[in-house]
Amino acid sequence: HKIACNAYLSFLRSYGSHKNKEIFSIRSIHFGHVAKSFALKETPKETVELSKRMNARRSREKFAEKQQKKVERIARETKIPNPGNLLSSEFN
Repeated sequence: HKIACNAYLSFLRSYGSHKNKEIFSIRSIHFGHVAKSFALKETPKETVELSKRMNARRSREKFAEKQQKKVERIARETKIPNPGNLLSSEFN
């Protein structure tokens, strides 16, 4: 059972870290169906922890994107030529 759980979690990690997100979207798969393919009766509780970590990473990435857009907007409004140098705490 432990080997199947480890294989299941490894599969989810590799699937979630695939470069082609349009095709291999972790949100598009059903964890229960994948667990059954590994002969597991239910999804291991580690799946919930993995899902939380993935969501946290996505949240950090979205926050960074918002911050970058904010810096670019401020640069446009103030007509600063090189907005890449504005990533300091006073603009966050």
